[in-house]
Amino acid sequence: MEEIEKIRLEVYASPARYTILTKKLSLKDSNTQFHVPKNLNDTRWSCRADAIKALVLGYNEFKKTLAYISKDPEQKEVVKNEANGLLTKITSFEIAFYLLFWNDILDRFNATNHLLQNPKMVLQSAVIALTSLKLFVQDKRNLFDEYEETAKKMSGKTDYPKIRIRSQNLYTSLTDKIKAYDIICKRFGFFSKLGIIETSELLLSATNLVNIYSEDLESTLGNELLQFNSLVNLRQKDCRKKESWELFLFRILCENNLKATFPNVDIARSMYLVLMVANSSGERSFTKMKLIKNRLRTTMT
Repeated sequence: MEEIEKIRLEVYASPARYTILTKKLSLKDSNTQFHVPKNLNDTRWSCRADAIKALVLGYNEFKKTLAYISKDPEQKEVVKNEANGLLTKITSFEIAFYLLFWNDILDRFNATNHLLQNPKMVLQSAVIALTSLKLFVQDKRNLFDEYEETAKKMSGKTDYPKIRIRSQNLYTSLTDKIKAYDIICKRFGFFSKLGIIETSELLLSATNLVNIYSEDLESTLGNELLQFNSLVNLRQKDCRKKESWELFLFRILCENNLKATFPNVDIARSMYLVLMVANSSGERSFTKMKLIKNRLRTTMT
């Protein structure tokens, strides 16, 4: 990532150099939109996927741009030397290998992240999506030879030091995250099965939930769920097109004034619906803070 940021700064520092890059990228395929590296943001990690994608798709054009700048007589010597150093690094086998590998990984992470941020996403779908992503990472770790051959062709280098893919931390983090999602899914997953769930499974799920949230739920939850399950069976035909199942359950309780009849079901449903599927930190909360408040404007005068 450090090298990508250096390339971006090298090219973007001058409008003339940026024009050289965009011209070479546009000549690659006039019918296809070209990608240029964006600023690497510490809080918005998806920009890393965009930056690597831009470099992989325009790899040869970036090499030509750096080669041109390193020999351009109109550029300063320090700029030419910097461009030549970056050209040496970008054409190394190691950089080519990591670009190819992490482009595939971050592309899938970015797509899955957008999926998890969908307002209609439910816990069961989130667990399935994250599990498939973990299996994808595991499969990619076993494709070292394929990436090695592609990196040879991409960089044009056949002599290179032995490298190691350090994706174990990524795989471990995914496993831990899936465990957290799976725990919540097992607690509240019966809501998505109402109407088709077996009586024994429903009663077992209710007992488990009452034991965990004993201060919030009463032991009558199981009986309430059995009756509510029958009610859902009778009302399934009223589920609107494109309406989420959770919203349908909420509508049954509200439109028919059944909250008093099924108080524990309503409490459990509320606990389930307030759980966030996507757990990410705020990205742009304070992007304008420095413009509004600085050392010269810290008090009202």
